[in-house]
Parts: sequence; structure tokens; C-alpha cells
Amino acid sequence: MGLTRPSGMRRLIHMLESAWNITEPVQLMVHVEPAQRARLHEDHRDLLDAFLARDVDRLLTTSAAHHRRLNEVVASLPPDSGLVTDDGD
Repeated sequence: MGLTRPSGMRRLIHMLESAWNITEPVQLMVHVEPAQRARLHEDHRDLLDAFLARDVDRLLTTSAAHHRRLNEVVASLPPDSGLVTDDGD
């Protein structure tokens, strides 16, 4: 939303907010420990800063680090939550 809201495209923003609100109960981040969630939010701030600075190298590096961290967080969620499946990959 931080990247979409400045567009001023109210209809698009409304559709994205609606999709967010509908899916929120099953979003994985609801089940993430507060410290992990805070670190992921820090990643988002770093990504936005790099984006606004038009620093492609920093954006790619930060994005890769965030992706690794996010995968680790998701892998640490309890398998009995019903939110993720083990499809063998």
C-alpha cells in the first residue's frame, strides 16, 4: 500500500484494501512472533528507502535478504496451523 497509495488511483487502492481485509484472517504474518514481525517491517522500510532513493543495487540486496528471512519465518510456523501445506518442495 505504501507504494500504491501515492498513485492516487482510488479505485485500485480500494480494491487492494478490500482484498487485504478479506484475506487478513488467514495471513501468515498474524501468526509470526512480534520480534520476527518487527524485523520484517524493518526490511519493508529499508526496501522503501532504497526504492525512493532509486538505488537498484541496495533494493536488490535488501529484497534478497528479506526473501530469505521471510522463508525462514514461514518455515518456523507450526505445521498444525493449517495455513501452510507440505507439498514436498
